[in-house]
Amino acid sequence: MRAAVAQLVRFGWIETQCCLFAIAIFLGLAVSRSVPLPIPRYDALLAYGILITAVFFVLRLETAREVAVIVAFHALGLALELFKVRVGSWSYPEDAWTKIAGVPLYSGFMYAAVGSYICQAFRRFDLRVNRFPWLPAVILAAAAYANFFSHHWLPDLRVLIAIGFVIVLWRSRVGFTVGQQRYAMPLSLSFVLIGFFLWVAENGATWLGAWQYPDQADFWQLVHVGKWGSWALLVSLSFVLVAAVKLGEGRFYSSPPHQVHGSAHQRDDREHANSHDDHPIDDRRQLATDPCPDLRAQDRADGQGQHDGPVDLGDDHEDDPGDRVGDHHQHVLEPVDPGHALGQRDAHDGHHQHALGGAEIAAVHAGEDNRGEQPGRPDRRHVTGTESLPTGGDLPCQPRSDDHQHAAETDQHRHDRLER
Repeated sequence: MRAAVAQLVRFGWIETQCCLFAIAIFLGLAVSRSVPLPIPRYDALLAYGILITAVFFVLRLETAREVAVIVAFHALGLALELFKVRVGSWSYPEDAWTKIAGVPLYSGFMYAAVGSYICQAFRRFDLRVNRFPWLPAVILAAAAYANFFSHHWLPDLRVLIAIGFVIVLWRSRVGFTVGQQRYAMPLSLSFVLIGFFLWVAENGATWLGAWQYPDQADFWQLVHVGKWGSWALLVSLSFVLVAAVKLGEGRFYSSPPHQVHGSAHQRDDREHANSHDDHPIDDRRQLATDPCPDLRAQDRADGQGQHDGPVDLGDDHEDDPGDRVGDHHQHVLEPVDPGHALGQRDAHDGHHQHALGGAEIAAVHAGEDNRGEQPGRPDRRHVTGTESLPTGGDLPCQPRSDDHQHAAETDQHRHDRLER
């Protein structure tokens, strides 16, 4: 229960941050209503709206693209305002220098606040959408905007348009993050909920005298609840516009809905699981953590073909095919120098060593006296490579020196047996 309450508080705090632009507008409405101003109130609100837009951009609360979206919302809202005021849907009773056809220019910031909220929500909630039907959604959004104008002469289609949105968005889900948890909900439901809170905000704006409806001319009263549906349609239109921007930024689509719920870290791991190919430096860093990657690879290769021990190849392979026992002035068998054999192999492998590979240690000659050496430690006097090893302490790696010593002793024993 306590965890659920904590998540609800976090959700409310993120929502408050998403509404910063709208809160600033409401603050301006409240202050301008109670504080005497040297210029008309609507003109002061226009200057104030431009100022907070610039401040949000300077403080990086809004990106350049998001400011462009806010300007587009301002223009679309102003066009709608010019028409609605002309047909008498609502009015702006106060005087102003920046009024055009009875509409103060600041009125567009009411719609800009909606666009700012959606932009902020995409970033702060890390919104992602799946199964979004672009073509039907764009058509319905255009129809919703056109219906705001046409329903004054033609049948009002807002109910049919709303049903259309529910149908085409039936499978669409929007994912969002609260704290460390990831959630998802139907996209159309989010439009309805946001529309409700916009209707509540509209009541507050009309009470502060931002504009008034005909039935509010004599005294203030609640805005008709039918406006809730109109705001939900406006949110649908606004979402499509912002979604087009987020699609261009690559921040729109999400994973399938059955993978959405879970921790935010798990979701990030899934989203970035296929990004390792774009960062080869990660692979090089991983190799760097192993001081002897070539030796590890050699061990794995040797382990697939043998069991870390000498193999009896039979009598046929023990004779030297070049010299017979009866030949004079010939050494029938030469002492086996495992260091020489390993040196040849190292010379061949040196062309293929990884750049991050460590120094390699040559095997100790089987005939040399190892007195004074600790058991299991290679002789530090035989070192190859470009880097010298430390004279004290443990070596960074031991390339199977025990196996090489064992092989050398076996060859020496075989040589002694033949000489006897």
